[in-house]
Order: sequence, then C-alpha cells, then structure tokens
Amino acid sequence: MYLNENKDGNKVVLKLVGRLDTESSPDFEKRAKGISSDIKKLTVDMEEVEYVSSAGLRTLLAAQKAMEKKGGKMVVANPGEVVKEVFDITGFNEVLNIDYGE
Repeated sequence: MYLNENKDGNKVVLKLVGRLDTESSPDFEKRAKGISSDIKKLTVDMEEVEYVSSAGLRTLLAAQKAMEKKGGKMVVANPGEVVKEVFDITGFNEVLNIDYGE
C-alpha cells in the first residue's frame, strides 16, 4: 500500500493506494492515530484501494474513534465498487462516515 498525506489548515487527506490488509494496516493505523489534535477533519481517500481486509476495517474504525475522541471527524471518501461491497456486506456502511462521491 502507498499512503500520501496532504494537510490543509485543520484538515488532512490520507490517500491510500493498493491494499488495506494485514500487512499494510499497521502503517495506516500509525499515521491516522498520529494526527495532531488541531486537525478537525480526516478524509481517507480510498478511490485507488483495490482490497480491504478485516484488519483494514478494524483500523478504519479505530481511526474514526480516535478522531471522534479528539473532537474531530473522519470521512471515508470515494471507495470503489469492491470496497463498497465489503462495507455493505460487513455493515460498515452503517458505522463509517462514507462519502461515495455521487
């Protein structure tokens, strides 16, 4: 997985490319949890994510909870069809703040 971070004021966009799985989840989790408390919105751009595993889902949920604990918000943006299907099947579409870009 490739991860790119772009900060703009009190907003951060983490763009993920590749797979969010057991191997790559620790890197994402470390980066997401390391976001400073002055950041009020974290956007996780998943447009180029081709696969997300249960470990990836867990880290997304942990990142969302960490942002909420800091008084911020996390949004998952632009998930592709495969990732949308995983969110739907697992019920994460009801748990995560998702912007489908429609």
